[in-house]
Amino acid sequence: MNTLIKKSIGSCVLFFAVSGGLHASVFLPYCVPKSPFTSLSRTCVRPASVPVVAAPTKKKELTQKIINRFAVSPTRAQEIVYVAHQEARKHHLDPLMVLSVIAAESSFDPNARNASGALGLMQPIPRWHEDKITTLQLQPKDLTLIRPNIQLGTLILKGYVLKCDGDMVRALQKYNGSANDASRAYSNKVLQYYRWLFSPNLQ
Repeated sequence: MNTLIKKSIGSCVLFFAVSGGLHASVFLPYCVPKSPFTSLSRTCVRPASVPVVAAPTKKKELTQKIINRFAVSPTRAQEIVYVAHQEARKHHLDPLMVLSVIAAESSFDPNARNASGALGLMQPIPRWHEDKITTLQLQPKDLTLIRPNIQLGTLILKGYVLKCDGDMVRALQKYNGSANDASRAYSNKVLQYYRWLFSPNLQ
């Protein structure tokens, strides 16, 4: 039988999923931080045997937050939130973390590109992930579409989470190609967006 236990770590309150007396994983950081935090470990991945803990922020509220802050139409914002939840849960990731990566990478612009060849919402670089594109039966041209891009981005992120033994900060740095950045600027940026998405304020 799976149960949850609560543990405070700094300014965050985390709920740990426990099965058979052992920590199975932590799925969701229930954080109400009062100051910036720079590390977050084992918080966004869970084994399939552990039930999903419902996110405290509703999809409708998330959609409105994104509309209020970014130049995104209501229809597009709604689709991004819906697909991010679908794909995150498929890979046992926190949907808010996926949305935070999208915010950091592209500001919710599906047509975003950069000089290195990164495309779309989660900015994957097709030439680095040809195997995953083939697995998902996608084409590089599909990556400016919402669902294919989030499908690929979440698959990439999940791979890094597993390689990093559940350490989300390290996984985020690898996702961004900045694993050796001691300042952890990228993961800090993503986590700032996470706090914003998690907070009840709609602005």
